[in-house]
Amino acid sequence: MTRLAQCSPVATPTPPDFSFYQKRADSFNAKGDYDLAINDYNRAAELNPKETSIFFSRGLIYFNRKNYDLAVADYDKVIELNPKDVKAYLNRGSSYEKMGNTAKALADYQKAV
Repeated sequence: MTRLAQCSPVATPTPPDFSFYQKRADSFNAKGDYDLAINDYNRAAELNPKETSIFFSRGLIYFNRKNYDLAVADYDKVIELNPKDVKAYLNRGSSYEKMGNTAKALADYQKAV
């Protein structure tokens, strides 16, 4: 009869939470790795869909990449979650302005003021 070796329990690593993905996305963003940043912001948003900073940061990337409709969608989400976020109105207004929608841009600029 053989003896079975006693095994010590091995701790299972805690799966990454939204802040892990958000911090890593911020790091990718700072380095100019925008596709990787967007992927991590997407994952962070899935894990914590009420965190406005995720949508704000991702919106900035979309704006800088001239993808204004996606930027507007992210700023819409920020405003939905925090209707008093002045920067979200300013950035959404800038996105609308770039899209040629001056009426919506002006409305957002007025709300920001």
